Amino acid sequence: MPKSEYSNEDIETVKQLATDYPLLLDNTPVSVIVNEYRLWMVKWQRSQDIPQSISDLILNCDIDMYPNIRKFLCIMATLPVSVATAERSFSTLRRIKSWLRSSMVEDRLTGLALLHVHKNVPIDVNDVITRFGRRRKRKIDFAI
Repeated sequence: MPKSEYSNEDIETVKQLATDYPLLLDNTPVSVIVNEYRLWMVKWQRSQDIPQSISDLILNCDIDMYPNIRKFLCIMATLPVSVATAERSFSTLRRIKSWLRSSMVEDRLTGLALLHVHKNVPIDVNDVITRFGRRRKRKIDFAI
């Protein structure tokens, strides 16, 4: 993330990334990446408004001026912080889709999983009943 002061450790970290992932950076020379990072540092040292999220940084990163920095930011935005969320989702699905509910369609399964994961979100029962009552066709006609 951008900051107002940088050290030589930051430049060493960028050098290490450039040498560890050359294919990711299209075999760009390490010196080019380091110089691009130095321009990036100067940009944020002069700026008064430093973005606080990766998505804002990607929007503020000129792809022509900082192509390698943008690649790093996009990779950083896609990497999960931890695997706990994914593990929690699989555990939830294992509890919801038991052998008794094996014929459940995907929409219902997704809805139940979201309800379980976001159980701390308050639900207004009267609002749910009102929405259900306003729906025109609530039953499926049975035809032989």
